[in-house]
Amino acid sequence: MILEFNSPNLSGLLPAIAAATGSVIENGTIKIGEKFGKGYIKAIVVNPQLWMLIRQYELKEELIIKRGPVTDGNNTIILAFHNLYRDIGELYDNTRSLPSVQIATAGVDYEDFFPSNTKVNTLIILIHLNFLRDLLDPVGRNDFFQIILSGTQSFLFEEILSPEMQDVADEIVGEQDPGALTDFYYRLKAEELIYLFFKTLTRRDDLSEYLPNKEDVKRIYAIRDKIIADLSINPNLADLAKQYGMSESKIKRLFKQIFGDTLYNYYQSIRMKQAAFLIRDQRLSIAQAGYQMGFTNLSHFARVFERYHGIKPKKYAKIY
Repeated sequence: MILEFNSPNLSGLLPAIAAATGSVIENGTIKIGEKFGKGYIKAIVVNPQLWMLIRQYELKEELIIKRGPVTDGNNTIILAFHNLYRDIGELYDNTRSLPSVQIATAGVDYEDFFPSNTKVNTLIILIHLNFLRDLLDPVGRNDFFQIILSGTQSFLFEEILSPEMQDVADEIVGEQDPGALTDFYYRLKAEELIYLFFKTLTRRDDLSEYLPNKEDVKRIYAIRDKIIADLSINPNLADLAKQYGMSESKIKRLFKQIFGDTLYNYYQSIRMKQAAFLIRDQRLSIAQAGYQMGFTNLSHFARVFERYHGIKPKKYAKIY
């Protein structure tokens, strides 16, 4: 199923989804009918400049959502928190389960693919640029975020979700009735998530001003999915460049711009998170975890593990 959404603003998204799935909107919530799947989509309007969309559903057929740029889109910022409750260990079986948060302007074309029989657990925060400026830059001196706060250009950045962000998102989605102070509660939680994300973003060296076109973005995400689909295989940049029709230099530049790290460092970080999951949750031995992650030298595996976790794998296994 393909849902093409073209509207001067984002308020029409919920009615468009309801129409496509034959559902009705009740109190800002769409309940997915049995014909299409199960679950719900809920809109929370905190104030005219801040609202959230909770998507928790599983569809019987694949869904592609296509949205064109909205009017004054550079002044509408979208924070999308994906795969909120899934452990990093699920990466080994399903690359799309990577817990991540993406920030972009509504002024760019958007396309997302949801495979059938796959749980979607996403929280989207839509925030007006003026509201975000008041939060991040009240005195107008924050040079680091100038690209995001300028309102003059489109951008796209992504980070892996931290445990703290997942905890707050869990509180938002799990809260059924905050009571008389509903708007106050959701505003506090939304601002907490925004703070945690931008705190993570400041770890980057800088924020690039160049926005790749839609096709390049799709290729970079396909490359990301490719390299984490089998973490036992080291990525080969030359092979990736040939397979996806991009130069090696372009892959390196765009990958670091969007994900904030080099392709290999990103892969190695996910690889070590998976190794920790195998040791902690799957109770694999150090040797089993290392070999499963493609290491033939366990001393090398131990050094890399310690570099990313600050502790040797044997000690990690005893603690956890």
